[in-house]
Amino acid sequence: MKPILTRQFLDACFSAKQILNSLPPLPSWMTPRQIKVVDAIFELQQDQDNVRISDIANYLGGTMPSITRMVADLEAHDVLFKQPSYTDKRAFSIILTPYGEALYHQYVEVFHTHVTMRLSEIDEEELRTTIKVICRAKELLKDADTTTLV
Repeated sequence: MKPILTRQFLDACFSAKQILNSLPPLPSWMTPRQIKVVDAIFELQQDQDNVRISDIANYLGGTMPSITRMVADLEAHDVLFKQPSYTDKRAFSIILTPYGEALYHQYVEVFHTHVTMRLSEIDEEELRTTIKVICRAKELLKDADTTTLV
């Protein structure tokens, strides 16, 4: 591959990141990563009765400590609550509150529907290829040590 193609790919990735800036403004205390946690909880609740921090971490590919901190912050803002397990007092299920469901609706469902309509002119196979290439590039660069390049 030629360096110019690498530059164009990185420029396209930068442009892709800017697409996320079109997300409606989140509440002042909320981060984009926290809305991803809300999305993960909602999606996981569709398929399983109990959603645990480990489920969210696995779903998002995050670490338990970072997900635990985000869940605590979301709980403090009444987005979710932790329901203790009846069988294991150390475990609990994470459940979205009505406020959390409203955040999901506004920042995930409505936004995704809007973007879907705007992207309708792009062929689905092109989108699948784009997704595949970005995921592959991420995997290839995941453990790259760039500190020696400086």
